[in-house]
Amino acid sequence: MAGVDTSMEAVLSLLRTLFPPALHDRVFLVGGSVRDLLSGRVSQDLDLVAAVPPEGLERLGFRFVAAKSAAPIYFRFIEGVGKVEATLLDDVSLLTADLHRRDFTVNAMALSLGGELLGLTGESAELLRSGSRSLSLETVPVERFSAEMLKALAKQEPVRFFQRMLELGIGVEFLPELFRMVEVPAGPLEYHPEGDLCTHSLEVLERLTQQSDDPLARFCGLFHDLGKLATAPPLYPRHHGHEETGSELARSFCARLRLPALYRRALAATCRLHGSARRWPELRDSTRVRMAEQAIQAGIVEILPLVAAADKASGQVMPGWAEAVQVASMSSAELGVERSVLEGMAPEHRGTLLLQRRVERLRRMRDGSA
Repeated sequence: MAGVDTSMEAVLSLLRTLFPPALHDRVFLVGGSVRDLLSGRVSQDLDLVAAVPPEGLERLGFRFVAAKSAAPIYFRFIEGVGKVEATLLDDVSLLTADLHRRDFTVNAMALSLGGELLGLTGESAELLRSGSRSLSLETVPVERFSAEMLKALAKQEPVRFFQRMLELGIGVEFLPELFRMVEVPAGPLEYHPEGDLCTHSLEVLERLTQQSDDPLARFCGLFHDLGKLATAPPLYPRHHGHEETGSELARSFCARLRLPALYRRALAATCRLHGSARRWPELRDSTRVRMAEQAIQAGIVEILPLVAAADKASGQVMPGWAEAVQVASMSSAELGVERSVLEGMAPEHRGTLLLQRRVERLRRMRDGSA
């Protein structure tokens, strides 16, 4: 195949060796595997769709894997390549519908073993916009959608995933919050000239993308204002208390998307703390230490200052954050508090003493006397 980079040709050559010639026009690389190869990256996991009888795949070394809420797949591990997963099609004519269900964002693509690239055409995009029931995502398990979302968040331009959802009107059954953001003001115009919450959230994601390639940080940045969706319209454009509300909503939001527990903890804490993080220079030392303690517990020590900076176009920083985290991580012994002293105190008073010592240590560090 002329003009194709060697990594793509190497993968195609391997697959042509794996599958007999009679099946070459019935097996396709799809989705992220194609994007990786086209961009010059060697994909460690290969996703295939195959219009091949099950017994045919089994003869080729694939084993059947049943899933509770996802489509069944056939799996094989190949040394030097990694996992190869094949989803069955009853007929090649069903490939287009499978691509739309699998990857409805920037490029719903398939690559034949002969090197022919099939992509999302203008007509297909228009069909998606029309809301055709034949291309509904209702049959796609939520785990599949969330996996694609997390993959997109790790890409170079994750904002395009969500922009494409909005443009095509696809995925509202999984992420209704994204579509509702368009109708909600981000806040008073003097603070949010960008207008609606969706525009603001995508701008935060764009700014955060320039600072971090961590999909968890990007996820927290995109949905840090989740609580604003619960504001009653008569109260617009202000969203009093949206931080705590967002923290409560984050748990059910992430549970519905079947995201890992660290996503629930991180988003809940980001929603709760980002407002204070934006006001960091105004906070008392005791508040700073408590914020650092909560960030440590939630695993967002590095994420919180990134979100706080991305939340404003000017890029607000949090001077002294590293020192606050350092003192918040100290043990009682490191703070000079004897175990016997703590044991002799009422439990409700121990936290107060430790906080006082942390604040004292933070001030000495700031003054250069620690």
